[in-house]
Amino acid sequence: MAMSKNLARYFDFDKSMCIQTDASVILSEVSSRRQTRRFPVQRSFHRVVFSPYSRHMYLYQRQKQEIYHFQHEFSLEELNVTPAVLIAEVVHFIVRGHSIKDPKCTCRSHLSYSRHLDYGLDIRKVGSPVGGVRTDHGICVLGLVPQPCVSDKDICNELGIESLSLAVSEKQNHRNVHDILMSSGRFAKNTHGLWNLKEMEDVQCENTLLKFIRQHRLGLAVDHPHIQYSRLKIDIRKLVENGHIIHLKSENMLYMMPKVYRQEHCDADIVKLWRKFTPNASSA
Repeated sequence: MAMSKNLARYFDFDKSMCIQTDASVILSEVSSRRQTRRFPVQRSFHRVVFSPYSRHMYLYQRQKQEIYHFQHEFSLEELNVTPAVLIAEVVHFIVRGHSIKDPKCTCRSHLSYSRHLDYGLDIRKVGSPVGGVRTDHGICVLGLVPQPCVSDKDICNELGIESLSLAVSEKQNHRNVHDILMSSGRFAKNTHGLWNLKEMEDVQCENTLLKFIRQHRLGLAVDHPHIQYSRLKIDIRKLVENGHIIHLKSENMLYMMPKVYRQEHCDADIVKLWRKFTPNASSA
């Protein structure tokens, strides 16, 4: 099972019931929306207090206080975690070189909004995806040193899951997290069972740059360490001019241009029918 620190997965509330301070998120007069190991569904709470990065939250009822320690109680389907999400999160974890759950980490999160909350990060760090490479004020204080290898436990701790044998889909329970990562072609395991990124093709030209950008569906930072070569700015400009990528300069990010599907030709009978019912269409 997987863990989530997203309060909205536990309680029914709206903005009027939520107060955010520099240190905590506080909910008032809420009721539980799901059953957990500590409380049933529709249990009322006078107040709920959660601090980012904490492993627990405080639950207050009239004249009673208890601590709820977050546990692995969700399926990946409930959290809407797809194979692509798993792969991207592990890639960024290895490239970043440290856990984004470290309170000292100043990387801007590459995670989606819901995953950001699942991780239990400071909501003020939600930003556009930059792969954990840069911050608003430069390089993360923890540095950017890709880890030479990570263990199964390291990956589980980062993703918030019990085991890599966790099924990705209850409908296809023969595919687990380990299978997804191994079949992605992005990772390799050494003889000690430790994970690392596979050696990547050198990015030294327009074609290899485009191929590398395609591998990063959440976007690629221009200052990513794997694409630093002399003609980078020239090749980015060419790819943008040819409509292959988007360069979001405000965020210093590169994205694949979304595909536009269109029908190039219509059958003759369709054209004839259109002209019949469209005024002044004979010359079209």
